[in-house]
Amino acid sequence: MSIYGIGRAMVDYYAEGCIDDGFMESVFCRLPDRLLPSKLGFPLHVEGEAFSFVLHAIARTPRCRLLKETGGTCLNILKTIATLSPSSQCRFSGTLGSPEDLEGMFFQRQLTDYGIQSRLRLQEGHTGRCLVLSGATASTQLPLPAQSWLALASPAVAPEILPEQVEPSWLEECDWLVAEGMELDKEWFCQLLAQSKRRLILACGTPFGAVRAAAFLKGLGRTQRQVLVLANDAEARVLEQHGVAIRKASRQGLLFVITHGSDGSSAYFDGERLFVPAEPLPAEGIVDATGAGDVFAGALISRLIQEENQLAPQKIIAAMEFASMTACRILQAPLCSVSALRHIRAGQAAGPPIF
Repeated sequence: MSIYGIGRAMVDYYAEGCIDDGFMESVFCRLPDRLLPSKLGFPLHVEGEAFSFVLHAIARTPRCRLLKETGGTCLNILKTIATLSPSSQCRFSGTLGSPEDLEGMFFQRQLTDYGIQSRLRLQEGHTGRCLVLSGATASTQLPLPAQSWLALASPAVAPEILPEQVEPSWLEECDWLVAEGMELDKEWFCQLLAQSKRRLILACGTPFGAVRAAAFLKGLGRTQRQVLVLANDAEARVLEQHGVAIRKASRQGLLFVITHGSDGSSAYFDGERLFVPAEPLPAEGIVDATGAGDVFAGALISRLIQEENQLAPQKIIAAMEFASMTACRILQAPLCSVSALRHIRAGQAAGPPIF
């Protein structure tokens, strides 16, 4: 089975160790927009140079280490599929920063390690990045949530994907095509997806991505090919607000799968709602929730792509149950390091590389 993903290239960082109030104040007050208490738990968008300043400040902090992992919705999904279904052929097209950008070099190496073929364009600028701090390792004087939270994100400075990055032979050979909602602001990309005869996986990724996905789905109309739409609760509400009636649209050849966090997940198939409760949280607790929704999506797809014939409700439910169990396990590892799934099952420690 061949899966071709076209999406936004990101590198995720995770600060593991001792980060106290003094460090937070001395580092984050240097940014154009200070990290205020009201912003805790929300991504603070900064420019590339400010992001680099914070990363290097953390790397120099005693008793703290900076872990990193390739990220982005599309790639996290592909990494999960490649890990759970090694016989699948996963391919990815995206854009990285210039050759001098060490993140770009790391990105290419890790995709090879995951067994994912890639067509990556290098352009001046920074690869999209985000930084995650853990409430468990930060100072208790800060009102941090129990699980991880995004501190900084700079996806906007990432170079754009261009039409020439799409590999025609991969597009022709693939069984499933994976696309992110955030990329649907490009007319050429929407046309490519609409004209392709391949089965389509559309991951909203963000509320902004859901807005663009809604416009694309309304233009797509009824379709004879299989189309899987992935969203969380917030993104599903955006789809509805922008004219995509999910239950009705599921009667027109679309399968919607919506995650509700700890409240489980729902699928809308042929006008009916299917529900699966969430897997109980591990006794060890949550280490990091980064990418858990993407892992759910990848695990779901790894089961659904094995079904060559028309999907049936019981098969969708079985795939959702497997996805819930897999996403629960990734909560025990820093970042979306899905290779850790194999080690978690074996009771071994594993984690992403140190910056």
